[in-house]
Amino acid sequence: LSEDAKVKLNMLAMRADVAYDETKIEHVDALSALFKASFEHPAKLPRDLKSEIWKNMGWQGVSPATDFRAAGFLSLENLLWLAQEKPELYRALRHKTRGKRSEYEYP
Repeated sequence: LSEDAKVKLNMLAMRADVAYDETKIEHVDALSALFKASFEHPAKLPRDLKSEIWKNMGWQGVSPATDFRAAGFLSLENLLWLAQEKPELYRALRHKTRGKRSEYEYP
């Protein structure tokens, strides 16, 4: 690898080590933005971002924060990027328009 590539890879590795932290406003704002991008009528965004509606998207519980703690903040950033930059693709994935739901999925 070139020195530039090594630096970039190291920076990515450091970002990948950042756990989701619900005490950080940047993390909460990103989760809030994902909620708004994911649901057609998020008129009542819960203050704590916990809602049964998350389960419709495939999250294990009423808040994907628990899933993001394991996957890290980078995974939330990537999902949010997809929702904002490629909304048609995101909606197709979110609503599984190109396949059928597996029997073992949540909820």
